Amino acid sequence: MNLAPLFKTFQILAPKAQTATASGTGKNVIPGESPSYDAIAVVQNGAATGTPTSYTIVVTVEESATVNGTYDTLATFGTITADNQISHLPVTINPAKPFIRATATIAFVGGTSPAVLVDCALLVRENVASDSNEPTLT
Repeated sequence: MNLAPLFKTFQILAPKAQTATASGTGKNVIPGESPSYDAIAVVQNGAATGTPTSYTIVVTVEESATVNGTYDTLATFGTITADNQISHLPVTINPAKPFIRATATIAFVGGTSPAVLVDCALLVRENVASDSNEPTLT
């Protein structure tokens, strides 16, 4: 079954080796006229470089009424403390705050110029008519 037509995908934190806190650029994620604004945020990280003793990554999904406005926390992932993790989190998009971004707060202990690759994507569910033959996602 092809699930791709059910979602619009947005990169809300570009993959990059991060050395400290980083925020993505807000994206307007409301898919057209759809009355459905359920979404899934997916975060993943790679292996840390620079041999830190340990590290933590806390990723928040944030919402705003405008791209350059004030961003409020919509949801927070659990703390990441190991290499090569992937996690997902359901979120509901508020039509009054359609601009979404992710912020990764990273803290390292030890190491020489440590960094870790982090990225976050948002899959926004397209509206599916109730009489459709498409699957209902819950």
